[in-house]
Amino acid sequence: MPQPGDRIGFIILASIILIIGLISLFFPKVFWWLRIGRRAKDIPPVPAYLFVLRIGGALTCAVALYLFYYIFSL
Repeated sequence: MPQPGDRIGFIILASIILIIGLISLFFPKVFWWLRIGRRAKDIPPVPAYLFVLRIGGALTCAVALYLFYYIFSL
């Protein structure tokens, strides 16, 4: 069980997770480019893959929001 004095580290961690989730949710082509686009220059992103990235971003945001709830309920 984390102590109340450890909140700063957990807040920073939850903020980083939230930022990554928001980027994946609103700009999935960034993560497509990091994973595939750098190696395959002439291939456009597949819409289904971008949709899966958006779902992953939404789940990541949900985890970050749960972490914020957990941190502030200590």
